[in-house]
Amino acid sequence: MLFGLLVALLARDQQLVLEATERLQQQTVPEIIRYQRLARNLEQLRQEGERIFAANSPEARQQAVFVVTLVASHPSVIEHPQSAALARETERFLVDINRQANENPVTLKDKYQDWVALAGRLSLQVDDVAMQGVNLTVADLGNVARLMQTARVKLIGALVLVAAFLLLLGYLLRQYLIRPLQKNRSPAIGLESGSPGARVSGDANCRNLLH
Repeated sequence: MLFGLLVALLARDQQLVLEATERLQQQTVPEIIRYQRLARNLEQLRQEGERIFAANSPEARQQAVFVVTLVASHPSVIEHPQSAALARETERFLVDINRQANENPVTLKDKYQDWVALAGRLSLQVDDVAMQGVNLTVADLGNVARLMQTARVKLIGALVLVAAFLLLLGYLLRQYLIRPLQKNRSPAIGLESGSPGARVSGDANCRNLLH
């Protein structure tokens, strides 16, 4: 019964490992890819902002603003509240900078320090998003490792239980079957060989029964 219970527990642990592995493949991996895409888009926002301040023509700045608008509207950015708020703030800032630069190019130099602060926030957000993906991976892999470790401990317990059962079975067989047979071996051999002692003993028993 104990061995059957351990086998049932092992089967349950194996099912849990399979479910955790399936969840890792179907949920965690796509989630990690989404975080990576989000981090790439935020970094793209920062790079396009640098292009706006480094551009030498209104056309180049307008092209960078267009890319910023597209990236800020990307589903991976919109689905993440913190990143979406920061992306909208960046989009508004860069659109305003582009409009002011078209009127007065000196505005770019005056606003560059503000952009440095905003770009630093974008970089921090990129790091946070990357760490969220890493933490998600570590959590799921740690869960799978714990389940496998538990299953291994239960397997060792099952093997120890089987070994103890076999040792106990061997002891009982020797104590209650083999030793009694060994004790009765000599008289049985005497009867089988027809020794005089066996015949006399048999004749005496018969006489006792007749009297």
